Amino acid sequence: MCRQRRGYGVESNHLIVRKRSIVVAGRKTSVSLEEPFWICLKEIAAIKNITLRDLIADIRCDGAANLSSAMRLFVLEYYRSLDMGPTHRDRGRLMPRQLRQPWKPEEDEILLELVKAGKSWVLISAKLKRTIEHTQLRYRVLRRRSAALLRSSD
Repeated sequence: MCRQRRGYGVESNHLIVRKRSIVVAGRKTSVSLEEPFWICLKEIAAIKNITLRDLIADIRCDGAANLSSAMRLFVLEYYRSLDMGPTHRDRGRLMPRQLRQPWKPEEDEILLELVKAGKSWVLISAKLKRTIEHTQLRYRVLRRRSAALLRSSD
């Protein structure tokens, strides 16, 4: 069930639809997307080192009739194209080779730096070419190790 929340857009299943005005190819238009899609688009733009406006213009140039739908499909295809390892349906099966390899110290450093910088788990796991769950698990292990080291030094 959707309901209007004053000042926040339409809320459905905890996803708030945000309407934003943007300029694409010199024309002002408005786009309504759920907040997670806006976040993903900003992350993709940051990864590609382009502005959000340029990213949206590229999506629009693909000839889609509905810009909001085209943007959702773009995000879906972008993250599907990444080698992110198994999905939730694959948990009982063999893991890809990258997941079975032990973590390198350089990966641990990158992980800790990106978490400290406040980056999202999607962006961190994409950079490390690991699943989100595997990346979060590794971060918890590193936190527990550092806590244990602090306790033992006292």
